[in-house]
Amino acid sequence: MKTKFILSVAFTLLLSVLSVSANESDTYSIYVTTQNSEKADEFAAKNVYELVETLNENTFEELQTIKLGNGILIENTEFENTLDTFFYPVFIDDTFKYILRVVDGGNNEYNGFLSIGAVEEIKSLSGESDYNNPITIYQSNGNLAYFNKHKDGILLRDPISDKNEPKQETLIALKNQRNAKIISNVNEISELVIEKPIENRMIEPRATGWLVIDYKETQGNNSWCSAYVNASAARFMTKNTSIVAKTIATYAGVGINDAIPWDSLVKWWGTKGYNFNYYSGQVGPGTVYADVSNRKPLFSAYKWYSGGWKYHALLIHGVDGNNLKVWNPWYSFSESASGTTFKYTSNSGITMDMYMFGRYSKK
Repeated sequence: MKTKFILSVAFTLLLSVLSVSANESDTYSIYVTTQNSEKADEFAAKNVYELVETLNENTFEELQTIKLGNGILIENTEFENTLDTFFYPVFIDDTFKYILRVVDGGNNEYNGFLSIGAVEEIKSLSGESDYNNPITIYQSNGNLAYFNKHKDGILLRDPISDKNEPKQETLIALKNQRNAKIISNVNEISELVIEKPIENRMIEPRATGWLVIDYKETQGNNSWCSAYVNASAARFMTKNTSIVAKTIATYAGVGINDAIPWDSLVKWWGTKGYNFNYYSGQVGPGTVYADVSNRKPLFSAYKWYSGGWKYHALLIHGVDGNNLKVWNPWYSFSESASGTTFKYTSNSGITMDMYMFGRYSKK
């Protein structure tokens, strides 16, 4: 039976001491509410080694000192359909370097996303908590926020709505919920045994490859996500580095609060000598690998529910087995998304579902 991780107020949360460096634990110890989660722990321990190895492009022998912190449950009471998410601190040579986000996709299927996102933000909580006053991290109004007995604030703000604040009713509900939970102590570094790949194991055929795109601009506080995605794709394919999101928005004649119309995108690509065809549904690793092999990224559109449906565009520019390599224009780095469940979880903890994609071809 699949384990449900977001438990009712009668269940127990555990306290984790998160240290960003084994040599500086007295200075940088952070106490956070967390929770044992057998299934997510198992996934994290089994997959973190290969994820770090892939990200660093190092040999297995060079990565002997990977350690996992305990999983931090990202509390979420606002979205009924939101997937359970845990943040696992990843230590390289005893330095807190990455966050492994483990997402419960349902049906006993988990997805892992490794990035530098939220590392510095979680470090910034140093000194804000102690054993009897731990930090709780939660998602509200698109933001990744935190609170304890004496302070609350935002760790990662929704890049699209810079003036959004966490909902007060969510904060009150979580504070009341946490006060009813029992706090106890767990080790600084988890006792999870990380599984290193066996050198002589049989490796299944695995399609891997991605295009090296630039991170020339990020979206900021406007509604032009599709313009940023298409501008990045155009810079890669046309080698014209002067193309930016504003180029497309100006062509479409829209303001910063308006989305780019589909027909304007199609027409704009026509002026560059390309067809832009978009389709309802999802695109899998096979199609992505075929396009990437021909030096073409893909457009993708995702949606999530937060008091109404919200929509966002990502650029798919690679594939690694069953995962897609994607760029979210909110950030200046790429991440992974599932190519089987067609879900993506942002650094601020928002889980989105792919509902549309687009492909480019020369006229």
